[in-house]
Amino acid sequence: MKNKHLNELEIQQYVLHKDDCDFNIIEHVNHCQKCKSEVEIYESLFAVLKNEPNSIFEFDIANLVMQQLPEKQNFLFDKYLIALLSGVSITALSILIYFTNKYFPTVFTGISAIQFSLILVTIILISIYIYIDMNKNYQNKMNFY
Repeated sequence: MKNKHLNELEIQQYVLHKDDCDFNIIEHVNHCQKCKSEVEIYESLFAVLKNEPNSIFEFDIANLVMQQLPEKQNFLFDKYLIALLSGVSITALSILIYFTNKYFPTVFTGISAIQFSLILVTIILISIYIYIDMNKNYQNKMNFY
């Protein structure tokens, strides 16, 4: 049994969670009249709070919050811009390949297989890192909204 009186947290724990409460706290409450009266006060307080009706706002809180949210932006322009840039890039790459077609068979003959493998692995790892980072940023933004 505890020689000192229980503090507020221990009394609240006893009132709210008697089953999970420490054995020493239960023993102390059973033998200490002062702590037993504190427990009774908390029990009556929690009973009154439980019977208290829920607060009702006199205004439409949902409407007030919705007014403060930014309007959904139209991303149609961004989609067209991405499509336009992709088309221009594909066209430029196609023109470049057409005019330099005779040089392509000899492009990779100047480097060894190990160098080519290192370049390829580096490109793949950087691409994976960029994808993971972009996906994480996207998920963070989606969780914010």
